[in-house]
Amino acid sequence: MEKTKVDVHGSCVSRDIFNHPDNKHADVNLYFARNNIVSCIMPPVDFSIDVLDKNEMNYSDYQFRCLRYALEKQTIPMLLDSNSQFLVIDLFDFCQDVAIYKQTTFSTYDYTFYNSSFYKNNANQFGSCNILELPDFIWYSYVDLYWQNIKLKYKDNIVLVRLTCCDSYIDSNKRIKLIPDNKLFFGNAKYNEKIRNIEDYIISKYEPYIIDVSKYFIADYTYNHDVTPVHYQRAYIDTSWVIMQYIINDHPKTKYYDCILPAILSCMLDDDFEDFELKNLLSKLPNLFSSSEFVDEIFRTFSVDEIVDNRKFISFVYGQLSRASFMSQFDLEIDEIKTLIETLNKMEPINALCSDVVAFLNNKYKLLSMDVKQLLTSFHQAFDSGDLQWITILSCLRIKDFYNDEVLLYSQHYYSALNDKDNELKFLQLRNVGNNRESL
Repeated sequence: MEKTKVDVHGSCVSRDIFNHPDNKHADVNLYFARNNIVSCIMPPVDFSIDVLDKNEMNYSDYQFRCLRYALEKQTIPMLLDSNSQFLVIDLFDFCQDVAIYKQTTFSTYDYTFYNSSFYKNNANQFGSCNILELPDFIWYSYVDLYWQNIKLKYKDNIVLVRLTCCDSYIDSNKRIKLIPDNKLFFGNAKYNEKIRNIEDYIISKYEPYIIDVSKYFIADYTYNHDVTPVHYQRAYIDTSWVIMQYIINDHPKTKYYDCILPAILSCMLDDDFEDFELKNLLSKLPNLFSSSEFVDEIFRTFSVDEIVDNRKFISFVYGQLSRASFMSQFDLEIDEIKTLIETLNKMEPINALCSDVVAFLNNKYKLLSMDVKQLLTSFHQAFDSGDLQWITILSCLRIKDFYNDEVLLYSQHYYSALNDKDNELKFLQLRNVGNNRESL
């Protein structure tokens, strides 16, 4: 089987996904790092890179090549000339300052450029800024120009890996600590909101595929000793690779993926954190229950204390599920749900929660035995009468007929009412895909 060629414009947040040991079908062709999507659209500098001494700056060949691309603005021409099928992008490079020179800006890779003799002899010609700290009207047009170019080239085969810089890491003793200040040159949580705003703008206007799971993870010293705000736990790579592989292989209609694999959620809750450290970790993360449409509804409303108090049971439940909802075929998922209910019925209740969960699952399984037309009728009856059962029925409809226009519409409004902007955007995008198909 011929491997899919992929270009990456971003950072290790995207590039490392393809280092997953299960990756047998995708090769990274071009990789552009430390070269943000605004600066790469600007004019090249009017001096040659030959004026810089690579050894003086202690640059590797790779680092010097990144600086060359930034100075000469080779990124867009090389991407447009690429023979790769997919482009994967993240916006990490916005976290770093850029050098200002005459009518352009450029990334300096790791700021070592400022130690060069060339810079020191011409320092009065250079400035520095972070693009995110400039008014939007100055640079958003460059974002559009970049995306208009790559959209023409890669069409629908673009994946945006959303970035959330963490501020904490897990040390070797399973304690949660703040990332040292000297590591904040390589990502900073203070830019999360602005980066998310750019991503939202790109998603709504250009509709790439989205992998949005970095928000669920922090740095982990035991996995990567180089603790930075974007060197996440190993589970980040495991989760992202499964989603990336699905996108590349299946070209699915669904564009937005922000789910944790059930097995990974199970392990996170069953990890050997002390309860107080798990509470500390969960308090820093968004709601983790985004693995299985069938069971997430039960635990999504739990407080951090309730999750930790019931961590073993919740871990057990998710450990029985082999795949995330986006990967499942309905018949397979129903069989797995039936097995889960049978397993829970046979075991001694771990606590009072167990019986309530089994009752809830039995009710949901009964609803799933109805056809879509019956479910829609029941949904409208419950919704019109104010019976909160409509929430469970809507969840069942997403399992049985995910792409139903009415189901997508109600799901979008439901998440809008919850102020869950990511899920609202997910269902809005799905509706747009459906409308675009109808207009063809």
